[in-house]
Formats: sequence, structure tokens, C-alpha cells
Amino acid sequence: DGVTAESIEKGRKAYEKFETLGLKSDVAFEFNNLAFDWIELEEFEKARKLLEKAEKMSDDYCFMNLKPFIELNLGKIAARTDELELAENHFDNAVKMVSVYCGNEDLLRFKGDREKELSIE
Repeated sequence: DGVTAESIEKGRKAYEKFETLGLKSDVAFEFNNLAFDWIELEEFEKARKLLEKAEKMSDDYCFMNLKPFIELNLGKIAARTDELELAENHFDNAVKMVSVYCGNEDLLRFKGDREKELSIE
């Protein structure tokens, strides 16, 4: 159910395979997915580095539907490291972007994640 070393290793192998195949979009999304796993394990610096890679690829190749997910994960890192103003900015950006690039289901989830993360004491 939760994040494990095995799940992270599977993710790493997946993005290596995608890189080999030249599937840049899949590589960028997998960087974001692995960052989510590292966030859950409270390995924020590892997550941040992967999100930087995902963001660069997103910018370079115009993967606009990935941007909201990167912002969401950056918001989670900021909230969990007590950078609440920065977290609010990332969550606000994520919600704005997801309403443009993704569907209503993602929008509702993002709003829920924002509320949950910012209520951490």
C-alpha cells in the first residue's frame, strides 16, 4: 500500500526504460511520481531534485499538463517543511493550472490536498 524501497526502485527502472526508449513525456511524469514517493518518505531534498528535472523537461518540451502536478508536490514539500507561505503559493498555482490543463476530478483532488497539507500543525 505505502511507499517502499521496492516501489521506488520500480519507478527508477521505469524512468530509465522510458529514457532508453526516448519517451520524454513518460520520463518527466515518472520524475514527478518518484518525487511524490520521496515526499511520502520525508526525503524532501531527493524529491525536490526530481521535481527540478521534471520541471525542466516540462518547460523544454511543453508538457503543460505536468506543471500542476509539479506545483502540487512542491506545495507538499513546502507545507511539510513549515514554509507555509511558499506552500500556499505552490498550491494556488497548482489549482489554477489544473483547472486549465486537467479535469475536474484532478481539480477536486488538488483542492483537497491543499486543504489537508495546509492544516498540518
